[in-house]
Amino acid sequence: MNTDFILYQKFTDIESAEEFANELNKNGIEYHLEDNNHSYVKVYGYNPIDIAFGVNIKAQDFAKADLILEKYYDEQIENIDKSYYLFEFTDEELKNIISNPYEWGRLDYQLAKHLLKERGLEISDAEIKAIKTEKINELSKNEKESHLRIITGYILAFTIPVFPILIGLTIKYNRRILPNGEKFYINSEQDRKHGQRIIIINIVWLFIFFAYFFYENH
Repeated sequence: MNTDFILYQKFTDIESAEEFANELNKNGIEYHLEDNNHSYVKVYGYNPIDIAFGVNIKAQDFAKADLILEKYYDEQIENIDKSYYLFEFTDEELKNIISNPYEWGRLDYQLAKHLLKERGLEISDAEIKAIKTEKINELSKNEKESHLRIITGYILAFTIPVFPILIGLTIKYNRRILPNGEKFYINSEQDRKHGQRIIIINIVWLFIFFAYFFYENH
């Protein structure tokens, strides 16, 4: 798959995935469908199946796709069985879904908005935008790399070939994709510098080792 395409949304069945993909196509958004079905071992007569059809799009199309997906799920809401568990949620429980937009499925999120509106507790677009912006800011904060892992990387860089380079690469280049399609480096700039030094040290050590080996055998 083209690396420009990022997973945007998962569906439990191919029909829904294709239906949504068709809406993207109507709005001029390129997409790739990805089949991620995995069947697990049958245990005590029960065979859980992880069904996931991914719709992948380009990062710059996420905002436009959000509007299309909201409309798509709004149209599905009228067909949802009233026994669906969200209909029994209290106002506060529904508000909690709105306060944590990226921890819930898109359908649940849209349904929560719909139910609150029906109960006379509609949340404005401005409030929703502010909540999502705050959550994106929280998710984009750097994580602190383990001191033990960094120290281990330095030690191994002087003793073991190749493996420390892999440690350094994950520290320096490990990235996360945010719900809005943006990518950012998980580790802080300082930690990423440690990762780069580990890579350089191990490469220099490898060069010296092979140079010495070549010299001793010729």
